[in-house]
Amino acid sequence: MAKFLYTTPTAGQDGSFADINESLDARTNRLQRALERDAAIKANQQRTNATLLSNAQKQAASALKRTDGYDSAKLLPEVRPLFAEYVRQQKESVNYFMSGDLAAQEQVIKNIEDFYVTYSAHTQDPTVQATREEMRDLATSPEKKEDFAAAISPISQLNLDLDDFIQAESRHLTGFYQPGTLRLGENGVVYGLSANEDEQGEMPITQMGAWKGQDGTYDTSPYLGTKATKTSLEIATSWVRENAW
Repeated sequence: MAKFLYTTPTAGQDGSFADINESLDARTNRLQRALERDAAIKANQQRTNATLLSNAQKQAASALKRTDGYDSAKLLPEVRPLFAEYVRQQKESVNYFMSGDLAAQEQVIKNIEDFYVTYSAHTQDPTVQATREEMRDLATSPEKKEDFAAAISPISQLNLDLDDFIQAESRHLTGFYQPGTLRLGENGVVYGLSANEDEQGEMPITQMGAWKGQDGTYDTSPYLGTKATKTSLEIATSWVRENAW
């Protein structure tokens, strides 16, 4: 079989230079059209890719924004860095929302929200907030303390001061677990060692008795007592002295 050359005349051509040039021009034109078609396809693909990338970036920015705005100050002090670590892990699992898996992205957003709601409940529970506010007011206002005791009985006395409130605050925020033992476990569960000797071994902090009984942290009843009253002998002696000639 003879080797084809661009200068080889095709059927119907006589091999003249005119025919050869015509053949070259036709092949050149076909090649040019093919190159232009390939360039158009590539340009269109690049535009498509740029649009997809732009949309993905917008989606990622929107998703990232939904994971911002959490007030870490509402978490226990030692839980705050664990929350930051958990958020980082969750974002990395979906390539910071560039993965394209929208279902996985929504799950990550929900996971972060669930973690925050779970562990901020220790300080943000309405009952906890109400009893904390009441205890602080009673500890810092002698008038409110007297009114509180008088509403119970004429001889009641509330032996509560600011130091007592500070101690209750400390127990609530850091005193129910052993400092330095908190860690982030699987599925966003925070583990630690309880300060209660009856609770042995590492456990989820939400299972600790002090966490479950958090609404009793700021209970003022242990500080409620009675005013010092005179004994019968003291009353009689005082009467005699007051009526002596």
